[in-house]
Amino acid sequence: MNNKYLKYGFLFFFLSLCQAYVFGRINFMGAVNPQVFILFILLVPVYSKSGLMLLGFLLGFSVDLLMGSGGMHAASGVCIAFARSFGLRLVSEKSRFDSATCPIGALSKSERFLYFALLSALQSLVIYLLDSWHLYPVARAGLYALISAGMTWLLLVVIYPFVRDPVRS
Repeated sequence: MNNKYLKYGFLFFFLSLCQAYVFGRINFMGAVNPQVFILFILLVPVYSKSGLMLLGFLLGFSVDLLMGSGGMHAASGVCIAFARSFGLRLVSEKSRFDSATCPIGALSKSERFLYFALLSALQSLVIYLLDSWHLYPVARAGLYALISAGMTWLLLVVIYPFVRDPVRS
């Protein structure tokens, strides 16, 4: 078995378990949780968008099973997997961008921070809009999404140096 698959498989299970049992227990303001499991979707090198969306769904589904959250994480995982190449294209220079082979480590620190911020904001917005499921508390869902995206961004920036590119190519 290839060592790369083993390391990314470990990262998949580690982040989903950490999300369910550590970060899912943080309830800032009663409802805001950092969503650190998205780091796997942001880091994994996948060459097809459909493969990445399948991994995003499986990761979100595993977090949903562990937390009993009814599909919100699966939907947000698919959403950020779909938007990942757009986010990379938005923050990186056009000349060195390739959605499949552009490693996150090749981005500058400011590009990486912006990339994490954009996709964590999108993921938090999807989570809290699906959670509220009503039109009247949109402002509250937006506030929770903003706070959660900030917490997620901060944790991604702190955790990234420890898990960056588990496989050096």
